[in-house]
This record gives sequence, structure tokens and C-alpha cells, in this order.
Amino acid sequence: MNNVIKQLDSEIVKLISAGEVIESPASVIKELVENSIDAGADSITVEIKNGGKSYIRVTDNGSGIDEKYVEEAFNKHSTSKISTIDDFNKLYTNGFRGEALSSVIAVSETSMTTKTKEQNYGISITYKNEKILEKVKVGTSDGTNIIVKNLFENVPARQKFLKSDKSEAMKITSYLVKYALAHPEVKFKYINNSKQIFQTYGTSDLMQTAKELFSEDFYNKALCVDIKINEDLSLTGLLGKNSLMYSSRKMQYIFVNGRIVHGQSIQKAIEEAYKKYIPANNFPMFFVNILVNPANVDVNIHPNKLEVKFENEQQILTQIKNAVSKQLDSSQMIAHIDNVFGLEKEDFTDIKSQYQEYKNEISKKNSEPLSTSSKLINTSDNKNPEQPPLKFEKVEVDGDYVYKIKNTDTLVKEDSYFSENANEFENKELDFKQSPLLKNNSTPAPFFIPKETVTQENFSDKKATEPYFVDLTLLKYAGRIFDTYIILNDEKYMYLIDQHAAHERVLYEKFMKDFKTQEISTQGLLMPNRVTVPINLTDYSDKIIELLDKFGFDCDLFGDNIILIRSIPTYFSENQTELFVQRVFDSYLEEDVPSFDDIIINKIATKACKAAIKGLDTTVKNEEVDKLIFDLEHCENKYACPHGRPTITRLSKYEIEKFFKRIL
Repeated sequence: MNNVIKQLDSEIVKLISAGEVIESPASVIKELVENSIDAGADSITVEIKNGGKSYIRVTDNGSGIDEKYVEEAFNKHSTSKISTIDDFNKLYTNGFRGEALSSVIAVSETSMTTKTKEQNYGISITYKNEKILEKVKVGTSDGTNIIVKNLFENVPARQKFLKSDKSEAMKITSYLVKYALAHPEVKFKYINNSKQIFQTYGTSDLMQTAKELFSEDFYNKALCVDIKINEDLSLTGLLGKNSLMYSSRKMQYIFVNGRIVHGQSIQKAIEEAYKKYIPANNFPMFFVNILVNPANVDVNIHPNKLEVKFENEQQILTQIKNAVSKQLDSSQMIAHIDNVFGLEKEDFTDIKSQYQEYKNEISKKNSEPLSTSSKLINTSDNKNPEQPPLKFEKVEVDGDYVYKIKNTDTLVKEDSYFSENANEFENKELDFKQSPLLKNNSTPAPFFIPKETVTQENFSDKKATEPYFVDLTLLKYAGRIFDTYIILNDEKYMYLIDQHAAHERVLYEKFMKDFKTQEISTQGLLMPNRVTVPINLTDYSDKIIELLDKFGFDCDLFGDNIILIRSIPTYFSENQTELFVQRVFDSYLEEDVPSFDDIIINKIATKACKAAIKGLDTTVKNEEVDKLIFDLEHCENKYACPHGRPTITRLSKYEIEKFFKRIL
């Protein structure tokens, strides 16, 4: 081993620096699109070939670059975004480090044509190996056009770690979808291998942009929000209703001042607001842009600019959680039964993206049996004599009984856009609740756009439907089915209420109210329970004891690092005590101290679940149904049980009449 310390060659330093900024073709797209947005462009076109490895083009109608600054723009740490340290306190642009273009030319052949509106001509400049090959005056329109060819050709070590063309294209798709959502005021056009993948129309309407990217009925399942929390903090975006649930966080997009970020703490805060509306181990859909005073957020954490830190972060997260929770509480959250009769929907068409190639490849394999871990249900008629009919088994979930498929080994694969290859699409588990609007390696998957939404004229007269609020006590009782579901109706809808989930919600809110209005009862221990405080928390021992006292524990400090617990709340068993105190230790330094409700919510929910009417109960009388409906209507949250399962769903009169051919 050579122990001699020496200065690295400048070429190596440049490649190392470029590698921090440019990791893949998607990184190039990210940097160039951010430059276009910062230049004030309201129209951006992105074109790629071979997953962006051989060809990337980003064209915008922004301000362009003045002739005298064209070469300067490619120098490291050259930027028009900031000039002093104080500028960080008023930074609203995506870029500011001045590293993007210098990093791109370090790992590719790059050409740029640019023109400002003040100039009568444009400038075209070409770089290879960071050297200028050509610089000429040209006729061109206002804005900037950048072409990047043969990415990482001079860095074989990086080039060999790039994924397949399709995988790299999917990463690019993911970024562009995020930018289109973060900036609905900008027209985006995305072309892959000469095929248009999507186009948005820059109307500044986020819901409309989401419809352009996803499906026409998207607005029925999402809430458009614009919440001013205080003078320095606002929240805009889309919040999915409880009918949009997923087995991962792939449909959660976080932006801060329009900047794409990895906002795990924000995700957790918003998920906390959704807890009472969706079941455990499921994740809501949301696209949220946090608008915050730039002086209160640090964006200079990493060269990729995907990490941010807030001043008074815990306070901001609490405010975000409370704002989302309040919005959800005031919104209609009754899930609609989608296409229950198998009616023909709008003619959805593939927008001829790279995913068509997946379909062509996979269609050849669709008749092949799947391994047990990746089976998909064949929803068509069972015409295969070798495939026995599905069998179900009754299992207990949250104190009630549900049915699940028993003989999964016999299932065959239906026509699908998803590859069995986990490296291509992460379709590892079957989600019976809701087909994702979009999936990818880090977020996306195939896009589908209704034909009628392809032209801008159709968008202008489409508005999100107003929430349809309903008073359950004003509905007509039509009976019960399967000794489990209550049927109600009005002139527009038929409603189904799960009697167990509904009664569980009623009892839960009653028990919570009773608990909060009375003193916490405790039970003494025969022998004090000794808990050792971790050495890095001994300075906080007094505060920890103070916190435990609020939860109903009687304890005191013995020595420097031993807590003696003499009595515990009645809602705790003795063997749970040490585990809970350990949780307090783990969360204390993270400023994530559990709240009063967090501690008892599962215990109260379990108590309500055990006491509630069960499914398949044949003894329920009509007067009990009337009381249950009345009590449910007067709950703070009538839409879900404490575990997040829905209490109510509905089916429209229109769908029923269409099924019986009364509507043609």
C-alpha cells in the first residue's frame, strides 16, 4: 500500500465532483430542467434516446444566457442565483451551486444553443472533454436548447453501472412527473425514442395536471388543498382520499418551495394525519408542496439538493400534520365502489410510452404459470379445466372475520404491464385495495390518459366534483345483507355500512371521551420495577420521570441512572412497562416523544373492537340499527374504524341503472 499523501490530479478531482452531481441520465435531466424552471420558462421539452445514455435534449423558452456569459456558465461554481451568503435567506430557485453544467461537460459531449430576447441572434457552443469544439452565432428562438450525448463515455467505471435503457428511462419519467406536479404552470412535453410519453398544458391547475398525467377520474379520489398555516408556512397540493391506499410510499411526492426533496419526516407527519382513515401497513397518496420562508430552511445539505433541514423542524412538522388532519376531517371520505358490475369505462389508451415495449415482451409469457410469490388473480371466466375454482378461508382481522383466497397456488397470470423481474418493476405483492395510479423504481409505472383528455379544449370545462356530504340519519333504511352490512339509500346513492366497523368507531370515541375526562387510575406493583437509563440520557433523567408521571406512572430516580417504577396505569400490564419506557428513551433525543393518545389508542381501539357487534351477527334488531346509524353520524370520524378500515361505502344509482340498461 502506498502511504504517500499527494494532491489529486485536477482531472480526477473534476470527475469526483461531477459524480456527486451527475449519477445517471436522470441526474442530467434533473439539473437541466431545474435550470429551465429557474430561467422562467413556461414551456419545457425533454427528449431522450436509449434511456438518456446516448442522447438527452432539454429545450425551454426561458430567459436564455447573454453572449458574454455563455462560456462562464460552464465554469464550476458560476451561477446567477446567488452572490452573497445573505442570498440563502431569500433563495427560491432550484439551483444555486453553479455545478450543473460544469459537471455535465465533464462526463459527456454537450452542445448548447441559447438566446436572450434582447439579442438578435443566438450562440451555439459545443464541449467535449471540457474543451470547446465550436462556438458560433446562429439564428434561433428565445430560450435555451441543450443536447447531451454519450454520457459517461469517458468514465467507463460509472458507465458500466448504469441500468438498462428502460430502467434509466423510468427514473427520468419519475423526475419529470414530479416536476410537472410541482410546477403546473409550466407546459411539459416528454419524448422517449421519438414517442411522446406525456404532455401537460401549463394551466397552473394542479388537479388538471394530475388528470393529464394519471386518469380522468383522479379528481374523484383526491382533494385539492391550499392551506395557509401562518405567515411563513403554507401547504398546497393533492391529498388522496382513503380509497387511494398503497402497500408502499411510491405515490407520495414531497416538494419544498417547488423543490423535489426526500422528505421522510414530512411523509411521517402527513401519514400520522391519515392514521384514523386507513388501515395499518397501508400508505396514503399525496403530492404536497411546502411553502416556507427560505430563511427557515437549509437546502445546502448535499450537491444533489434533495435533502433539506428546517429551523424549528418539530414545530413545523406538527403544524403540517395538524393542517392535513383538519383538512381530512372536514372532507367527504366515503369510498365509492368502482365499477362493481364490470361496466365499460372510458376508453383508456396507452400513451405509447416505453411501457408498450414491456407489454409486447411480457405478452409472450402471459400463459406461463407464476411462482407462488408473484401470482396475480385471473379475473376472467375460469375456462381452464386444469385450474380449480378459487377457495376461501375465514380469518380473523382486528377482531372481525374476513375471507381470503386459500388456494393461491392455482392462480394464473392476467394480462399485465408489469415484469416479473423485480429489478424492472417492484410488483412484489398484490394490493387488493386500489390499483396504483403510478408506479416506478422510485415512484412511477405505466401512465394511462383518457382519450378525451388529450386535447386542451376538453380540460377547460372539466371541474372537480364538489364533495357530496351526507347525513346518515336522513337516509332510508333498506335492510341488512349477509348479517353484516346495513343498506341505506337516498336519491343518488346506495350506501353499505359495515356494522362491526361502525360500532367499533362509536365505542372507540365513547371510550376515548370517558378516558380523557377522568383521572388516570393506577395499580401498585408488589416490587418496584427497575429500569436503567442509557448513559447518554442520564442528564435528562429528571425530565423523563416528569414525562412518565404525566402518563400515570409513579416513579423516582435511584442513583444517577436507575428509575424505580412503583405503580403503573391500569391500561398497562407489568410486562409492557419496560418496553414502553425504552420507547420513551429511544424517542426522547429525537424530539419524538409519544403523545397521550399515541400511548392508549391501540388499547382503547382493542377494547372497542372486542365489545363491538360482530359480522354475521343474526341477533341485531332494527332499533339497534337505528341507534348505530344515529351514533355513527355523530362521531368525529364516521368514515373509518380506529384501525383505519372503512365503515361506509357507496354505489351510485347511475351505475345500477346502466347495468340494467335503463341508461344507454
